[in-house]
Amino acid sequence: MQRATPIRSGWLVLAILAGLAQAAMAGLITDAGAIPSPFSPNADGISDSTAVFYTLSDTAAVVVSVADSTHSEILMLWSGWEGPGEHRHWWDGDDQRTVVPDGGYYFQIQAIPQSGGPEDLEIPVEVDTEAPIIWDVSAVPNRFTPDGDGVADSVAVSFKVDYTGGGGQVSVLVLDLDDEEVEQLFSSAGAESVLVHWDGISSDGTDSPDGLYSVDIEARDPAGNVSWTEILVDLDLYAPYLDVVYPDSGMSVFRVNDTLAIVNGWAYDRAGVTSVELSLDQVDWVEISFSGPDTVWWEHTLTCTDCVPDSSDGALSVYVRGHDGADTAGGEGHVNGSGTTQPILSFVVAFDVAGPSHEGSTIQDDDNIYYPGQTITIWSQWDDGGYDVTADFGALDSNFNPDDVQVSDSGTGKYTVSYTISSDAITPVSSARVRIEAVDYFERSLADSSVIVVLLPGSGEPSELSLNCNFFNPAEGEVLEVDLGSYTGQITIEIFNMTGTLVRRLEAEDAESLTWNGYSDSDQLVASGVYFLRIITDEGNAVRKVAIVK
Repeated sequence: MQRATPIRSGWLVLAILAGLAQAAMAGLITDAGAIPSPFSPNADGISDSTAVFYTLSDTAAVVVSVADSTHSEILMLWSGWEGPGEHRHWWDGDDQRTVVPDGGYYFQIQAIPQSGGPEDLEIPVEVDTEAPIIWDVSAVPNRFTPDGDGVADSVAVSFKVDYTGGGGQVSVLVLDLDDEEVEQLFSSAGAESVLVHWDGISSDGTDSPDGLYSVDIEARDPAGNVSWTEILVDLDLYAPYLDVVYPDSGMSVFRVNDTLAIVNGWAYDRAGVTSVELSLDQVDWVEISFSGPDTVWWEHTLTCTDCVPDSSDGALSVYVRGHDGADTAGGEGHVNGSGTTQPILSFVVAFDVAGPSHEGSTIQDDDNIYYPGQTITIWSQWDDGGYDVTADFGALDSNFNPDDVQVSDSGTGKYTVSYTISSDAITPVSSARVRIEAVDYFERSLADSSVIVVLLPGSGEPSELSLNCNFFNPAEGEVLEVDLGSYTGQITIEIFNMTGTLVRRLEAEDAESLTWNGYSDSDQLVASGVYFLRIITDEGNAVRKVAIVK
């Protein structure tokens, strides 16, 4: 606020008397006013002071004071000489003791030029520190369901506004619980009674999700005083939230080792859950018991009629739906359905009254012949998924590590078991069984060793060595010829049967081929079956197989 030492009274009187003897100077004070008016000296940072402004056409002695509504001076703002041009003086609403009461006041301007008569001017100004009053606020219905069924499709928000002086600006916004603007419902000047509707549509034209929303009402008067209030409304389009409580949080089915299962879960809806129903076919629904008050907990007992303890398991598909207390045209509230945002709850109850049952295991390849460094893949079929399946290749691989076995569960009872034989496995020729074991959730186990794998030494990779046939009949004089290609040097061929027994050894040096007539080292004709030829050379080893058919 700009202030100066007041003009001494005696000097001022003399100046005024001297001025009366001269003709008044026309238009000494022009372009006068007060901004802002009204103003609110309440220290809220908005329009806390006002300025009186005016223009002088000549140098003059000026006194600016503030007067009350009876035109009685309560404060001198300025006194002194001012030259021609624009002038401005601020008032913060006090009378040097305290803030003045709300009401009408005047800026009084007295100007005495160096020549000519004095000029006086009064400019009204309004002090208003009282914010508008927002009252009679309501939202009906407080919970609405904009689903187009003609019942509670929108919420009606109404209120009234009283202004202590002049009108003001009123706005109504819808905010979510993160204080983000969803929609502007109303904005107008001077409104005193307002009724607006919200149908759940946001400002971008999309449907707002279920939830609590705040309808914020703001009234601002010309002095910058603001009143604000809010009312919560509940947009409810969805059926109750549903869930089942599994005996183990890591399970995807409700599993019990009995022919009885007490299934339980919860349901929640802000409109309140009025009923919970259960069905095994989604056609016939039965109401099941629950307890509240806010989140309701339900439970129901199911019986497996097809189960045979310790022999045959069973399973039931279970469906659960709820009804909330929202106003709907059908009167039953929102109901969970297959196509609703909150769908019907479905889960499986597994009556696991028997341990694992093995249905068969097979090797993925056409035969069961492998070499060091190759990967064995076994398909193992059991009666159910979710078992802890392991495999033991220790009888096949001297360097077997259980951590190297990979098992994948298809969820249907089929398990894929993979293991890579170590490249330095110490097994000349071996036929071994792989032990596959399954352990269920209740620690019941079963092992099977029906898979037989034959491990052959060498790489099994093709070379210049070749056989003239894959099978022959030595009883009819047919022979097996091993073509050595371009190889020269020492060569040994060891012939083993399927059990890994050496039946014949052939040796040669710098030969073009070797021939086996189907006879053992003891000069006995061998039996029909598959035989393995271990071919040992200075450059490396290889394995081939041949069948004898009689």
